Amino acid sequence: MQDSEKLLVKVGSDFPSRLKEVEDALILFCVRENADCVNEYTMEFIQWLVKTLHKEIGALDIWIRENNSRIEFGRFELNKGFAIFTLNFQNKQPRFYVAGKNSVKKKLTDMQVEKAMPLSIPYHREIINGVSAKGFYKSRLPEPEEGSLTFINNIQSKCSHIDANPNKLNTSSTRDSDAQRKFRKNAFRVYGEKCLITGDAPASAIEAAHIVPHNSLMHDESFHPWNCLLLRRDIHGLYDSGDIIIDSDFKVLVINEKLNEMDSYKCLNGSELNISNINHSALDIPESKFIKLLKDQLNKHNSDSP
Repeated sequence: MQDSEKLLVKVGSDFPSRLKEVEDALILFCVRENADCVNEYTMEFIQWLVKTLHKEIGALDIWIRENNSRIEFGRFELNKGFAIFTLNFQNKQPRFYVAGKNSVKKKLTDMQVEKAMPLSIPYHREIINGVSAKGFYKSRLPEPEEGSLTFINNIQSKCSHIDANPNKLNTSSTRDSDAQRKFRKNAFRVYGEKCLITGDAPASAIEAAHIVPHNSLMHDESFHPWNCLLLRRDIHGLYDSGDIIIDSDFKVLVINEKLNEMDSYKCLNGSELNISNINHSALDIPESKFIKLLKDQLNKHNSDSP
């Protein structure tokens, strides 16, 4: 494998029961690395793709290459991989097609496969069915050991090469600075340059706060825009420490009694999160769905807090 390639999913014998986690991890990766060309239909296509590939072809390893824009599905091995399909985000135009050179494509399917075709569930169902009708692809399927665990890479962790033990669970809390930068940039696009609790503030004083902490989940959804609040630096610290909470109705509650003795903080108690000026054009999903997902994350944050 190239140093620029990473393993996203390594199939274990429990793979069928973890399809939803694979979907979520793959969507998260695509949003993080290719946000400009991932919309609601792209996410719907990926969800359909994971289920359909498993049903029609079987359990497939997933890895990435070429600056994180090309995702391969097939049998991964150290220093080489045997791909069956490719999901390509180059040139901001998502494409899904049979992988490999023309000689390989002819063995995988008798169909004329166009790389330039946009994502289309009916068209790509035909492509997948065409491949599943052949026997050649079976040599490119992983063979998980009995009792092995499916490895799903913690997308936030940087990993320029493959761990020697792919079944080892990755619980690294390392913050990906590039992902955090994109996270903050997207938050400014959605909310504008202001603290959602205290209002206008210099951009240098505002931070992108994760609602659910970035290292809380094995299959981390923390870089989704609905897991973000723009908060002034001091408010961010108080929110993370639990001294200030925000309920699912967007009401701000100052929990720490000492803060309620300070004029600059007690005035925040009972105020509401200001999300009235959301930039609709910056969302890839309907605003109503965005608000629901935001509330869900706030509920999860509060239920997980001690």
